[in-house]
Formats: sequence, structure tokens, C-alpha cells
Amino acid sequence: MSGTVLATSCRALATVCDARGLPTDALLAAAGIARSTLADPDGRVPPAALIAFWEAAYGRLSDPALALHVAESLPRGAYRVVEFLASHSATVGEAFEKLVQYFAVIDNSMEMVTEERADTDEIGLGPATADPGVPLPAIEFMLAAI
Repeated sequence: MSGTVLATSCRALATVCDARGLPTDALLAAAGIARSTLADPDGRVPPAALIAFWEAAYGRLSDPALALHVAESLPRGAYRVVEFLASHSATVGEAFEKLVQYFAVIDNSMEMVTEERADTDEIGLGPATADPGVPLPAIEFMLAAI
């Protein structure tokens, strides 16, 4: 996948890994992510590095709901301006529209889309390019973070 991802989810995952006693610095290094990137509020990582870090954490922890637990640990305001815009929307539908509109600020390697249907609305996440599919933990984390 091309593009970059805001380091927010990496930062949250690193916090959970630290709290659970994992060798987080070694996992980050193996994925090609510097701790300094996590300290930078505007830090961004390549999608492949993000996926490698998540896969390493899943491999070391016996927690099939890891993405959900990491999303639970996010502090309020973690996604800054995008979160502000969504949380100050008049309706839930408008909040989702803001997320879709500004999702590239968070992750420009994927595209968030909504589809209105007669009886329901759907939200989806897919590659912004012709690259192959999105890993399940990424989808779980994104939905839980919302």
C-alpha cells in the first residue's frame, strides 16, 4: 500500500504493548517505526510498517480483540481536528460525512466511503489505490475508534 498513516493508532498500540509488558521498542524497530515518530503529534508511518507492528503485537498477545482494546485506550481528542469536526456535527450521519470527507488526514492509503441504501446506510474502508485488501484488525480498530 502506498501513502502514510497518522501514527495515532501506533501510539495507542505501543501504550497497550508497554502496559502488557511486551518488548515494544523491539517490535517497533522490527516494523521500522521509530519511537520518536510516535512522540510527534503529526508523525506518520508507512502502511506496511503499521501492519507489521500490529501483526507482531497480535503474534505476542493472546488477545483476539486487541484492536478493540487499543481503540478503547484512545484518549479523547486523539484524532484532533477530524475528531473535533465529527464530534461537533449536528447528527451522527453528519459526523460520518465529516469522517469520510477528512479521512485522508488520518490515512491517505485507504479510502473511507459511505453508501446510502433504501433501508440502511453503510460505511466501508478500502485501499485508495489498486493495492490488495485491508487487514481485519485495521477495520476493527477504525470502527471501534469511531
